[in-house]
Amino acid sequence: MYIKSMVLDGFKSYGTRVEINDFDREFNAITGLNGTGKSNILDGICFVLGIQGKQVRANTLQELIYKNGQAGVTKASVTLTFDNTDKKNCPIGYENDNTIVICRQISIPNNTRYMINGSSVNPKRVSDLFSSVSLNVNNPHFLIMQGRVTKVLNMKPHEILSMLEEAAGTGMYESKKIAAQKLISKKEAKLGNLKDLITEEICPKIEKLKGEKEKYLELQKVTREAEHWGKIYTAFSYWSLLQKVSKGEEDRNKKITELEKGQNAMTEKQNEIETVEQLISEIQLAMNEESSGKLVETESKLAEERKNEALVSAKYQSEKDSISAEEKKLNQLIKSVQDDKNALKKKEKEMSDMDKKYEKLKIEDEKDKEAYVSAQHKFQAISAGLFAAEDGSVGTLQDQIISMKSQISTAETECKQCEMKLSHIKSKIPEKKKLMQQTESDSGKDKQLLENKQKELKRLNEDLKRLSYEEGAYETLDTERQELLRSKQNAQSEVYNLLNRDRAMEFQYTDPTPNFDRSRVKGRVARLVTVKDPKYALAIETALGGLVFNVVVDDENTSQLLIQNGNLARRTTFIPLTKIRSNVMDGRVIKTAQNLVGKENVFPALSLISYNPEYQRAMEFMLGNIFVCASGDVAKRVTFFTEIRKKSITLDGEVYDHSGVLSGGSKISTAGILGRVQQMLHAERTFDSTAATLQALEKKMATLERNYNQYSELKHARDLASHELSRLEERLQKTTFFSHKQEYEDLVNKQAELEQKIKECKKIVKENAEKVKEKESNMNNIEGLRERELENAKKEMKRLKDKADKSGDLWKQKEQEYETHKLEINDLKKAIEKGDENVEHFKEELNQVKSEVGKLEEEARNVKERVRILEADIKVQKDVLNEKNSEIQRHKKTKDKCQIDIKKLTNLVTDIEAELKNVEKESETIQEKITQLEEDHTWISSEKSHFGNPDGVYDFSKMNPHEVTRKYQKLKEHRDKLERTVDKKAQLSLRNEENQFKEAMTKKSIVESDRGKLLKVIEELDEKKKIALREAWVKVNTDFGSIFSLLLPGSQAKLSPPAGKDILDGLEVNVAFGGLWKESLGELSGGQRSLVALSLVLAMLLFKPAPLYILDEVDAALDLSHTQNIGQMLKRHFKTSQFIIVSLKEGMFSNANVIFRTKFVDGNSNVTRTVNRKN
Repeated sequence: MYIKSMVLDGFKSYGTRVEINDFDREFNAITGLNGTGKSNILDGICFVLGIQGKQVRANTLQELIYKNGQAGVTKASVTLTFDNTDKKNCPIGYENDNTIVICRQISIPNNTRYMINGSSVNPKRVSDLFSSVSLNVNNPHFLIMQGRVTKVLNMKPHEILSMLEEAAGTGMYESKKIAAQKLISKKEAKLGNLKDLITEEICPKIEKLKGEKEKYLELQKVTREAEHWGKIYTAFSYWSLLQKVSKGEEDRNKKITELEKGQNAMTEKQNEIETVEQLISEIQLAMNEESSGKLVETESKLAEERKNEALVSAKYQSEKDSISAEEKKLNQLIKSVQDDKNALKKKEKEMSDMDKKYEKLKIEDEKDKEAYVSAQHKFQAISAGLFAAEDGSVGTLQDQIISMKSQISTAETECKQCEMKLSHIKSKIPEKKKLMQQTESDSGKDKQLLENKQKELKRLNEDLKRLSYEEGAYETLDTERQELLRSKQNAQSEVYNLLNRDRAMEFQYTDPTPNFDRSRVKGRVARLVTVKDPKYALAIETALGGLVFNVVVDDENTSQLLIQNGNLARRTTFIPLTKIRSNVMDGRVIKTAQNLVGKENVFPALSLISYNPEYQRAMEFMLGNIFVCASGDVAKRVTFFTEIRKKSITLDGEVYDHSGVLSGGSKISTAGILGRVQQMLHAERTFDSTAATLQALEKKMATLERNYNQYSELKHARDLASHELSRLEERLQKTTFFSHKQEYEDLVNKQAELEQKIKECKKIVKENAEKVKEKESNMNNIEGLRERELENAKKEMKRLKDKADKSGDLWKQKEQEYETHKLEINDLKKAIEKGDENVEHFKEELNQVKSEVGKLEEEARNVKERVRILEADIKVQKDVLNEKNSEIQRHKKTKDKCQIDIKKLTNLVTDIEAELKNVEKESETIQEKITQLEEDHTWISSEKSHFGNPDGVYDFSKMNPHEVTRKYQKLKEHRDKLERTVDKKAQLSLRNEENQFKEAMTKKSIVESDRGKLLKVIEELDEKKKIALREAWVKVNTDFGSIFSLLLPGSQAKLSPPAGKDILDGLEVNVAFGGLWKESLGELSGGQRSLVALSLVLAMLLFKPAPLYILDEVDAALDLSHTQNIGQMLKRHFKTSQFIIVSLKEGMFSNANVIFRTKFVDGNSNVTRTVNRKN
């Protein structure tokens, strides 16, 4: 079976359908330039054969489609037509087909299809077809790439032996032998596991289950006896509970009678107490209605109105300040917008000037680049034997002379034209000058104004520079002042809010005497204490209790004055510093406590707070004898330790007193008061700090205000002068004088240009005339001239390159400045637009604020009047609170006596109720037990009538209850013990384990038998392998020597084992020339070594020849002289095989019967066929 034809469509470089027909039966060569698609033909054959991966030089199937499917071609197909007329060597199942057509097609995305003779088949069927004719695609030895020949050159003896094993087919046996040995190892491991399973698990488990079976039989016997005695025990328990129910009902009726008597007596006493309390309430209500209730309400209203007064005043002042600040901001914003407009005008003017400079730099950069390119061309032309002219053109000296003479003629003509124009302009200049002088007097006034305005602008700029003021400094301070005002107002509001929440913390009083020194009143305790760590706050608050509201004063006289004349709103306790006695625990007590529970668990209360040393006596008085402990256990140990015995408070607020009092578990009324006071003090400090900073800032602003006003006036005047100057300049440009002046100046400039042009033309005529002479003289010394010109051109090229780089950098720099300027102009336009919007917005807000200020001023007057009225009302009410107390005290004594009687009766009733509850609870428990027994034992309902009957089964008089109970409990315990230890499934498990034992023994016998058979087969096949390998070595060695001597006449080659070893240890390649054997292949040339490798590969293939061989540039490393005999060798040794060879060497493909040449046409590969006639 061999290839007759091939069709490629959309495959790799074959974008269109290409048919390759009439492959030769024996020797085909494919050649062509690199990249024309010759190797793609081999890839197409491999593609159909099913060879994957790198053999077809593609990572994915999509890469096999023409241009990866990006050129409109979305599928690729290759079709091979095989000649199948040789029926002896045809594929199995295709004996009746003379031709076999196999096609493989792929399409996007990754769809593959195989067809044999037009029918779709799976890849396995294609693989089986080729394998049946010795084309194993999984091990494609028929595919010989260049790399395979190179790889053979570097093989070690054992690797060459592996090649021989592969050729002889013993390599497959070796891999199967290794697999069999692994299987034997697994079998042995399994055999060991089976033995371990039998000896260690199955046998012990069978013995154990036999013992479990005996225990299970015993359990069944015990269970039956326990059920019998359990029934008798349950019946006795049920009968006993019925007896207890009858007795419990009698006890309950007695207790109910006693309870009713006690409750009636308590009701009489309670009615008497209610009568007394009603009398006391009527007296107190009368007192409250007269004075106290109204006073508290009035005081509350006064505090609220004072708070409102402070808030309204602060808000009124803040709004007034805000109006002033907003007006300044508005003026500054208007000024800022005007500054931006002036700056925009200036920037736009600068932009106009910059456009001209930028364009000029750009032109210079382009000219420099062109000059450098021209210099390069000039240098290249001189290097090529030509000469460069001054204008950069290149040519012979004769051409340059003709060009220069032409330039002389052109310059003379241009000079004459310029002289004619110059004559005309000179006649026009006097006329324009006269007209300009006639109109000059009309614009004299504007010119004078322009000069004066320029002087004024210069003076104003100098005055601004001399003034020691930085622009925006006053506005920055004013913004900071507004922020401080808001912070001050926020702090003040926070203080009022906190005071309103804890009104009791605000100690208000009027001076008891004229010129009273208020520093004598230190304040409430809560304001004088700071807790160092918030986690101790609750403990300190608990320790202080109600003392947090006490007021500390310097002495008892101050407290007396305040009580008598301070107009205090509520009852207040004072702590005079001169009267109180310090009470601090001894240091030894503290050390004892710390040693007892650890320093980290107990702390003196004083060590956890900070305070002014002035108040030390007061702090020691309140907290000097108190410990703060980490937990209740610690506090208990410290408090009741005989050498300490001090009050202790836990972090959770529990109090332990050595007198035996324990309190805690509920939230104290002052909880969190110290934290809130600290928050209020912080707010007050913030208010004071902000007020001080604000005062200092306002002083600084007052100092700066004079310079700011001067600067504003000067800047306004400068901006006005700048604007007027611009308008004057615009007006001057529109006058008749300016028009005539512009025309006159244009004529003068044109005259200068023409005169300069005439000079340049004359200079060109003169210089070119001299150059013509120089060129004519250089004609005689052309070689020396060329060397000088080349050196000068090289220097000129370097100079122009440096100049071009410099001008390019300068242009780029100016380009960046130009773009920056454009961005600044755009930003200014946006800022002006935004500024105009902000001005309107500020004006609207300012009008709203002014309206609010008027309302706040009226509200402040009303609040002050309400405060004055409430203060007068409170003073009147405080004179009415000291009557009707003796009657209240008499009624209280009567009430106390009744309460003592009620307490005694309550204790009596409580005892009776407890006894009654116990009786009822016991009856309920018994009834529940009876119900539970009836539910648990349904037989009770049918047999309970026989319980206790004489001479019956349940005659309890003849039974010892304790003996029945003891016997039942003993049987029950024995049964429960057996149930915990006995496996009730032991009998079933025993049968399973015995079956498992038999099964394991059977498997063990099978594994031992299989292992013996495998070892015997391996031993027999090893001997057969040695015989087959030696036969293959003899055949391959003969073919190797024959092929090599044919490819390289006069030479010999053979495979032999290393010295002192057998062929099974490895094989080496030996080569001889002229009968002299070489010691190593290193003595051969590269081409000879490649020829040896190729001969060995072909000899291996010849051992079991395939119908098709594919060789890809295997002659790349061969010398041209070695490739000529390959064709003859193939015909002699491979008579039944077809060869398809890719080669670039004529010595190879010229010996082929058919040559296919590839070429690239319009982006696609094409193939042409040639028959080699000499063959």
